[in-house]
Amino acid sequence: MVFFEDSVTTVGKLLVNDTVFAENWPTKMTVTVEDQNIRYRYDGGTPTASSGHFVAASGTLVVANAALIKRFRVVSTTGIAKLTVTLE
Repeated sequence: MVFFEDSVTTVGKLLVNDTVFAENWPTKMTVTVEDQNIRYRYDGGTPTASSGHFVAASGTLVVANAALIKRFRVVSTTGIAKLTVTLE
């Protein structure tokens, strides 16, 4: 379980201590939004509570490209969002 507050978080920050991904990034990421709405971007921009792609609580998002996973940014629209993230 990963917790994202109202500040922008990246998958890269989550993996910063895991050298396995230094050269071989996962090619698929599945994100399940547990309890708060989120917004995300993977175009290099920064999501905010009012901009970016919206995913409602209980929603699921799949990103199937290593380059997009590297650029993935997420922010909770309110409060603290709990996400389950699976990397393959």
